[in-house]
Amino acid sequence: MVGAMSAVWVSRKGATIFIASYVLACFILSTELLYFPHHVDSVQIWSQDTATADAVLRKPVNTTRNLHANGGWLDEVLWVANTDNKDDLRYLDDIIKSNPTVHRKLEIPGEKLWVYSYYKIWQRLERGKYYVKIDDDIVWMADDAIPRLVTQKMKHSTDLVVSANIINNPPLGFLHYHMGALHPYFPDTSTLVDLKNAGHTLEAVILPYLGRWLRVKEENMMSQTPAAELKYEVWGTSYESWAIAAQVHYSLLENIEKNELELYKFRAWTMHGDRIRINFMCFYADDILDTDVASWPKDKGDEDMIALELPMRLNRSVTIEGKALGAHFQYSDQGYLADTDLLARYQSLANERACRPSV
Repeated sequence: MVGAMSAVWVSRKGATIFIASYVLACFILSTELLYFPHHVDSVQIWSQDTATADAVLRKPVNTTRNLHANGGWLDEVLWVANTDNKDDLRYLDDIIKSNPTVHRKLEIPGEKLWVYSYYKIWQRLERGKYYVKIDDDIVWMADDAIPRLVTQKMKHSTDLVVSANIINNPPLGFLHYHMGALHPYFPDTSTLVDLKNAGHTLEAVILPYLGRWLRVKEENMMSQTPAAELKYEVWGTSYESWAIAAQVHYSLLENIEKNELELYKFRAWTMHGDRIRINFMCFYADDILDTDVASWPKDKGDEDMIALELPMRLNRSVTIEGKALGAHFQYSDQGYLADTDLLARYQSLANERACRPSV
């Protein structure tokens, strides 16, 4: 997985869009956008490298079909390097060299950015552009997700930001559960490692099962699965539980395979002051820059400002585009997800539908 705060901007007839994202390398620019009606001319992506997981990196492919020059939405990819990982930086250099007219690196001087210094990125927005921010652990997005986000924002300019309908993004998991998008999955106990007899402490014994989770046929078993604990909340179990996140991801992979993504979709949902994670969203640069980013409180992160403070200050809504789907892999408290086979499954999905296998 490449840690990248990628951003894509789009421009048509004077309008421009930016996307900031953290995504699996082969998912960047992998969406099929050519069939979607053009409301904007082009898209540029800006990416910020962060620490990465031990995963096989593959170059983004099939990007040309999504470029504005070929009838798509993408115009430029901007990468903000925020890592000292030499492998990641070499990988980024390879990406830029592969198409320097599309990919370029934007460097922000000083120490690596974190929660209370991400505002420095927002200061670098360019007026007149729409931006779509995608975090580095967005492991999947629907083919029409970016066009839907952009279209919703352009049609509803009074919205401050438009968020995608994100899998594993509290509080949306609660909605997906009650809409029937989640399915009963349990860990495959045959893959459980006997850590206790290996001399580990009792705490280590409760580490997650290594490997895969298995589907249970009986849908009425849902009440006994981790997802039954989901609530309409931003913090708490819905945010912290790696087990809930695992079940959410396995359910998504099943729904992709069965072509049942309609299970997640709903009409535009206004947050009315409630918090939403800013993993994947669209906004207009001027709306942010007009707030004087340099004056943002130094004890508040960018999510606090974008999802809560600015909407309240400006009396403008945060809206979820319920038909623009994306999947967010994990939060810091869900680190045990790495012990499942989910990343391997997403890699396989990417190879099948978006990426050319490496030779």
